Amino acid sequence: IMFKTKDSRITEYLDYYRTLFIALGVISFIAGAIHFYQVLRTFGWVKIPSRDFRTAYSSSGILSHIMLLGTPAFIFLFLDYLTRKRKINLVLLTLLFFMTLARQVKYHVFVILLSSLYLG
Repeated sequence: IMFKTKDSRITEYLDYYRTLFIALGVISFIAGAIHFYQVLRTFGWVKIPSRDFRTAYSSSGILSHIMLLGTPAFIFLFLDYLTRKRKINLVLLTLLFFMTLARQVKYHVFVILLSSLYLG
C-alpha cells in the first residue's frame, strides 16, 4: 500500500474540484455585476460611498447571497493558483477581489485575504 503525501492529496483535490470552484466564481461574479448595476442604476455614481449604497448592495436580495459563493471559490482558486500558476485563476481572483471590495464590508475582505494567506 502506498501512502500519499499531503501535497499529492491536495493536488488531487484541486484537480477534482477545480471546475466546480471556477463555475462558482464565475456565477458569483456575474451575480455581483448584475447586482452592482441594479444598485448603481438606483443610486448613481455619486452615491457609491454613501451608507445607502452600501446597505443596498451588500445585504439585500438573492444576488447578494449568490455573491457569497465567491468566498470559498476565491480561497480555493488562490490555493490552486499557487500550485498550478494558471492565469485564468488569476483573472478570476482579481475580479472576485474587486467585487468583494465593492461590497464595502471589511469582514468579507479580511476573510478571503487571511484564509488565502493561511492556506497559501
